[in-house]
Amino acid sequence: MAELYNLKILFEGKNASEQLLLIIKTLGTPTKDSWPEFSNWCKFKGIIFGKYEKSEDSIIFRSKSGDFAEDLIQKMLVMNPKNR
Repeated sequence: MAELYNLKILFEGKNASEQLLLIIKTLGTPTKDSWPEFSNWCKFKGIIFGKYEKSEDSIIFRSKSGDFAEDLIQKMLVMNPKNR
């Protein structure tokens, strides 16, 4: 939805690992509290990422048509699928 509004790709990775790293760098590395299953999934896949913090000032998407779209997209860009 954000890409349709902006006509721009949000996370433009060249492969799945790079794509996931771009998302983590933007949204922050999941923790045991925010997404308990994430660490098990990464160990299984053999992927290790550094620790990145989501900046409170980070604006991933700014809506041109109002706060509703912006709020909806921010809620969809939550790492833990159970919390979306």
